[in-house]
Amino acid sequence: MPGHTGNFPGHTRLAAATPDRRRSPTFSVTGRVNEARAPAVAARTRALREDFVCALPRGRH
Repeated sequence: MPGHTGNFPGHTRLAAATPDRRRSPTFSVTGRVNEARAPAVAARTRALREDFVCALPRGRH
């Protein structure tokens, strides 16, 4: 599945797409999310990103 993550000070982003490009969600958090500053928020953010990327090919939304 094509996708890209990116961080810029104050922003955390993820964009992904199914191979046929029919579905392409994005995930964006405004704020600095990292393990050192907010480990619980970083873990929850990572879990949410993994959930939507794993559900995308199955057509669940």
